[in-house]
Amino acid sequence: MSSAISSSPSVVDATKPKPRRPADYPPNGFGDFWQRKLRTSFRRMNRSGSGLLTRDDFRAIGDEMVRLGGLSGQRAEDVRAVMLRIWDDYYRPREGGSGISADQYVAQKCRMVNGPLRDDVTRYGQELFKAMDHNGDERISREEYRIFTEAWGIGDRARDEMFELMQRDGAVAKEDFLSALADFYISEDESSPYSRLFGDLC
Repeated sequence: MSSAISSSPSVVDATKPKPRRPADYPPNGFGDFWQRKLRTSFRRMNRSGSGLLTRDDFRAIGDEMVRLGGLSGQRAEDVRAVMLRIWDDYYRPREGGSGISADQYVAQKCRMVNGPLRDDVTRYGQELFKAMDHNGDERISREEYRIFTEAWGIGDRARDEMFELMQRDGAVAKEDFLSALADFYISEDESSPYSRLFGDLC
């Protein structure tokens, strides 16, 4: 069972990176470090471990978020629906087939990162934030973030570090989460603390 996130005050408040928009980043050169980040996110989403990302993986993530959060009724259905919508809108193979491999996933992002991904990452993040925000208060609590990371298979150390980096006054605002997600998917900066948003790099 995952350990509880420490409730001690953040030590990074004074040095938190300022939120950045996708358009703020320079053109991406598809470097090895950036591709490692993509392969890490692929592994987190591929809950079956099959090496092929499918709709069932997103259904499994949604089910796990519901279970861990003790959700029921309409809220449970909303979380499941968001995860399936993320698959349909951002990952479903457009050329046919039931899933995509890690190589196909990376190639897809290489085609998009200097174009439509800059818009997609914000919309994707907004959908993901909805699934994480169980009580609908537009902030992600420590417990809500724990549920998200556990459902995605993100380790405790990265979970704690990322929450402390993003949180302000004990919770994560949407703007800060979207900024972290944009950094992960677009930035090639190897020193960025957001590189571990989905856990230790593969």
